[in-house]
Amino acid sequence: MKIKAVPGIMGCVEAGKLDAAVAFFRDVLGAGIGPEMPWLLQYGHRARCAYVGTDELFEVELAEAVDENLPIGRQVKRVAPSFSMLGLDVDDIDACIAELRAKGVRVSDKMKIDDSSFAELWECMIHPKSTSGFIVELLQGTPKEGVPAQVTGPKEGGIIKVRRVSGINAMCVPGTMDDTTQFFRDALGAKIGPEMTWRRKFGMRARGAWLGSFRLEISESTDDTLPSGKQHKRYAPAYQVFGLQVDDIDEAIANLRRKGITVSDKIPTEDPAHKDQYQAWIHPKETFGLILELLQLGQTPPDGEW
Repeated sequence: MKIKAVPGIMGCVEAGKLDAAVAFFRDVLGAGIGPEMPWLLQYGHRARCAYVGTDELFEVELAEAVDENLPIGRQVKRVAPSFSMLGLDVDDIDACIAELRAKGVRVSDKMKIDDSSFAELWECMIHPKSTSGFIVELLQGTPKEGVPAQVTGPKEGGIIKVRRVSGINAMCVPGTMDDTTQFFRDALGAKIGPEMTWRRKFGMRARGAWLGSFRLEISESTDDTLPSGKQHKRYAPAYQVFGLQVDDIDEAIANLRRKGITVSDKIPTEDPAHKDQYQAWIHPKETFGLILELLQLGQTPPDGEW
């Protein structure tokens, strides 16, 4: 199956925190913000889209539950705070559904989405039982001219300048990482990198998976007495650690701290496939429980060789 692009993901926050999360993405990360989407209330949630990146826009649909008796409201409340529902653009959603079902993957029928920014938009959902608990959405649509419309907030005017979203971690329940990797490879056509054995000292296993230029780090806890292993066990199964590529991580850290935002010191990634690559984390208390990582890339190998 051919994935055209990974256009975005849902970022679920606890009820009552959506407006503050929107302000953070706009004022700190420089994201453009789309208008409220009132038609989503019928599914039990509120949402606004944040468009992150100066070189390449990535959509984060920030959402909060308003009615847990409705399906998506119940889901948003259950997973918050974390990222959820990874969106995958495809050319022919009917062909993709047929191909997935032929491989034994559980997938819903397509349904038309009432989205005023699209001339026509169809979606289907892959059942979490086929993905080891992760929510994956297929999308086929034709945006209206000039979309995203009514986006507010300076694209490059945040406290830090985010060039692009580099990827996100898919934190697996222990023992399911290999099955998850197989799903992304065999069902979705992802390129899979070798196991990153140096991650074991942090209490986790991990492999990279590429859907186009978007990188998923598929991982699971191996020792929950170590920091990363403990974090994985707490959140799994969930998408977390949202990667934000910056040009100068020292400048980004300094700018955030000047505004009173808690951020870690930078550390080298310790990835032998990279040189001079550093990362830092914005404290989750600043981001309403969502884990955001700043990443300054050094010398990077080609996709699929991480």
